[in-house]
Amino acid sequence: MKFISTSSHGYLSITPNQMKVAMKKGFVPTCYSMFSKSRVLLEEDYDCRAYMAIMYPNDMERALKWKSIKETYQDSINHSKYIATPPTLEEFEAKLDFLTIQRKFIGMTMITTNGERHKIISTQKNGYIYNDGQTWNMPPYRIAEIVES
Repeated sequence: MKFISTSSHGYLSITPNQMKVAMKKGFVPTCYSMFSKSRVLLEEDYDCRAYMAIMYPNDMERALKWKSIKETYQDSINHSKYIATPPTLEEFEAKLDFLTIQRKFIGMTMITTNGERHKIISTQKNGYIYNDGQTWNMPPYRIAEIVES
């Protein structure tokens, strides 16, 4: 667990398993937190504090835990690597499973219905991302096929 500060916001970084435990205890995150296959970033204004209160209900224990959390600074968070955290454990687990399946296609080539070919360099919850040399994009056409590069 670590706290990440950016120039505009802060996030408590935890693992998906820590998130599952908290959700089983009644933690309900807002859509302002986000997650990837390997990390959950709990926004500082509400989710971070609510998570800590559920996981460490004793004030003294929570204060000691806060003191032990390392804080780091990053210029920004690459939001394209994350998706919004859903409010239920079932949705969270389903989206984690989806990310696991979807990530296996990184490095492969997608062929769109209009015949364009793009190498998949990342994913988002609503599709695959490619780089045209200047910007990251999502194809404007549906994917017809994904093949080995």
